[in-house]
Amino acid sequence: MIRKILVLLIMVLLGAGLWWCAHLPIWNIQEVQIVGHGYIPPELIRERTNRWRNTSILMSTKQNLQLDIIWVEDYHIRRHFFPARLTVEIQPRMPVFAVPINNQLCILDAQGRVLNQIGVIVPTENVLRVVPLNNWTEVDFLVKNLLPLYDYLGNIFQYADLKLDISRRNNIQVIVKDRLVLKFGQAVDLEQKYTALASVLADVRPFLDRIQYIDVSSYRTPAVK
Repeated sequence: MIRKILVLLIMVLLGAGLWWCAHLPIWNIQEVQIVGHGYIPPELIRERTNRWRNTSILMSTKQNLQLDIIWVEDYHIRRHFFPARLTVEIQPRMPVFAVPINNQLCILDAQGRVLNQIGVIVPTENVLRVVPLNNWTEVDFLVKNLLPLYDYLGNIFQYADLKLDISRRNNIQVIVKDRLVLKFGQAVDLEQKYTALASVLADVRPFLDRIQYIDVSSYRTPAVK
């Protein structure tokens, strides 16, 4: 019994000693360096990471150092000793859709988060433009059903030339250069419709400037006009 008490006492003292050593001033973080912030203003990140200064570098894990910023998809922490400093590698969220909602242009990521908030300038070179939506329930439909369409069309066309129309969910359309209409019908069997579109485009590409629409809503018998 006495032996167990002694062992427990030693463990408690050892734990207290390790905690005391980990919080010695020599281990306090002196500097936080930000890498790869992309379009995110670095001052927004520094505002959050400055509170990490003067905390123990031995306790600097992602669980202990939360970086809760809407524009950050993920981040990694590298620790440096003597002097104690951190390097934080930022992975910004990727803008995917540009869509007017209630007369306000919103830049959305793949989860439907609005990225162009409080004056943050988000790059829009590779976003898919969407005709105006009336409410946020349509945004939920957009991000849950049409990301594969976004990825697929990006391999064929320039995103700047495309405009997605989901005003009628049973007749989803993409307008290319405000002229050529690609009709997909409902957001079902999209993979087969992409395959049908690729086959049609391979055949008609030399005549594309004279074509008004390509309808792959019935992908087994696509129509071209």
